[in-house]
Amino acid sequence: MDQTHPLDLALDLDENTYVVDIARQNVVMVIRGRLALPIGSIVELSQPNFEAVVTGTRLLVGHGDRPARLRLEVEVPAAWYDGRTDDGNPGRR
Repeated sequence: MDQTHPLDLALDLDENTYVVDIARQNVVMVIRGRLALPIGSIVELSQPNFEAVVTGTRLLVGHGDRPARLRLEVEVPAAWYDGRTDDGNPGRR
């Protein structure tokens, strides 16, 4: 007799890792590939150059046709946003 547990899941996983400014719920970088970094790791942001600190790693379960995603949660200095335009390019707002 097949004893499949109701919580057994087979998840498709997105090919990318999303780096998210957790305070602002803003994706600041997409890494092509799956990368889980330990808490306290540094992610270098560019345009302008700043360091973001990893505060968490999360696996987000997908729904329907959306695959599960790997998300790195980071703290981004507010000053990083000061050097960017609304379209995300370097420069003043």
